[in-house]
Amino acid sequence: MKHIRIALPIVLLVLLAACAPRASTPSPAAPEIVYGGPVAEVYPIVVRAISTSPGLPDSNGWIITQSDAVGGFVAAETSVAVRNLLGTEIDTHRESISVVVSGNPNNQTAVVTQFTSGAGVLAGLIHEQLTATFGEPIQGGTLTPTN
Repeated sequence: MKHIRIALPIVLLVLLAACAPRASTPSPAAPEIVYGGPVAEVYPIVVRAISTSPGLPDSNGWIITQSDAVGGFVAAETSVAVRNLLGTEIDTHRESISVVVSGNPNNQTAVVTQFTSGAGVLAGLIHEQLTATFGEPIQGGTLTPTN
């Protein structure tokens, strides 16, 4: 009985520690990439790049979930099937991307792209199309997943 009295508080402490919430690490801020074109021309290119992208393998394609041309915001996501060795779907996971475009008085547009690692190809495609239309970015240029 004496051993139970000693062990019980230790077991309770271990259980409490295991169930305690973990400190979340903040996502790094996405870099701002500036292009030499007005928002009115940049925003439609972003939306078109997302809506015409073929999507990821084993996914339902990119679906625009939020779009606000006035606010310069567009978000999209896709569900990707996870399959076992026999090809049977056992789970799904979600990939997402959000893009904010904002103009400045110099007729330039800052583009901030936040995306999960699986959306990296789409993020690259968006910026390739912006570069093809407006030339190399005036500022910034490195894309990294943020969540």
